Amino acid sequence: ASLRFIADRGGMVGIIFAPVYLGGDAVDDVVRHIEHAVDVMGEEGVGLGSDYDGMVPLPRGMKDVTDLHLLTTALLRRHPESWVERVMGGNFRRFFQSTLGG
Repeated sequence: ASLRFIADRGGMVGIIFAPVYLGGDAVDDVVRHIEHAVDVMGEEGVGLGSDYDGMVPLPRGMKDVTDLHLLTTALLRRHPESWVERVMGGNFRRFFQSTLGG
């Protein structure tokens, strides 16, 4: 209900990478959560929410932002490039441009 509420108001969510919230510790668990959020909110309302500050563990095989290619590859196995581009940053770029200007 919360995701739908946010989407209905033009908002966005960022998917956190912390395994404790994902129900697993694999990159595919992040993919599963992204897909669920997109199913509920639509493709325009979902982005990445991990802040890589070292406060939460990352999925197995990811040590920092330099490992985002693992998520990109996993998403590209299941979705078109344009879909992946939106989730990987395009949606937040559009959201901030439309809400903050520029």
